[in-house]
Amino acid sequence: MEAMEQILLITNAEIADAAAITRMLNVAYRGREGEAGWTSEGEYLSGLRTTEEAMRELLTRSGIANFKYSMADKKIVGFVSLQPQADSIYLSMLTVLPLVQANGIGRQLLTFAEDYTRSVAKSAIIITVVNIRSELIAWYERRGYHRTGGTEPFPEEAGQPGVPVHLIEMRKEIV
Repeated sequence: MEAMEQILLITNAEIADAAAITRMLNVAYRGREGEAGWTSEGEYLSGLRTTEEAMRELLTRSGIANFKYSMADKKIVGFVSLQPQADSIYLSMLTVLPLVQANGIGRQLLTFAEDYTRSVAKSAIIITVVNIRSELIAWYERRGYHRTGGTEPFPEEAGQPGVPVHLIEMRKEIV
């Protein structure tokens, strides 16, 4: 709980944060440190989750809102990207550094995303999750997200699957 006392507010991610966010994402999704976290994909996906170049592009793309979650020492320990669509927000890269998972940071980022969605007058949040991530799917379901039946191929730029995987779409109505 000591770490929770050091948490700062969620703030806008900036281009200067690209390297730190990229490192955090790659550790959380695929790195050795990520193996300690429940969100690791390393056992069935290899390669980087993202590159610094791709992160810079995301952080400068018009219309997309990107937010970081930092400790008092300015270390970035969480991230989420929110892209407006016709009537919804597409939420991607909701990530928490494995060393601080289970402290409620992911839930805080998700609540922030839902509040943001309301503030921009969108009626839902859409996410895509790797189909074999049953614990992550269950985590979102406990927070009111439901499977829409929609699927997408796994994006080549997000790593190389060692087993057949695809993305499933989930949605939550925001009122």
